[in-house]
Amino acid sequence: MAKTEIEQNTKPNKRFPLLVTLLICGVMGAGGFAFIALDPLHLTADETAPEMAEEPSAPMTYAETAFIALDPLLISLGPNSRAAHLKFSATLDIEPRYEAEILSVKPRIADMIATYLRAVEPTLLEQPSALLTLRAQMLRRVTTIVGAGRVRDLLITEFILN
Repeated sequence: MAKTEIEQNTKPNKRFPLLVTLLICGVMGAGGFAFIALDPLHLTADETAPEMAEEPSAPMTYAETAFIALDPLLISLGPNSRAAHLKFSATLDIEPRYEAEILSVKPRIADMIATYLRAVEPTLLEQPSALLTLRAQMLRRVTTIVGAGRVRDLLITEFILN
């Protein structure tokens, strides 16, 4: 009998690793929450920062806008695509006072669009919602090239997969 009592007392406690694991997870979770809540790296937008002054103005009229048509592009797609080529053309909706500046970087814009479209997965091009994603990505890249506030929109005028 004494032998069985000793064996029972020497069995490892199975609850101890579980409690330690739960304690560590709880401490890590609280630390992560505190890190996000305190935001020491300023990862979220500062709500007290002054916003860019946006003047309330009258609705835009057609006289206050200008359009620059980009040259049509023929993009060869990779071997994994069902289509061999993409025919693409677009028009930029711009602020009229920046028209000369944007025309001077038009070849750079065309190069960026061709490079971007060539890098996109062919399966993404065939999806119904592809135009929304592509348009937003290209507009962001055009804005990077010409500067913020100069291009209002990128209008896709031709998008043909064949």
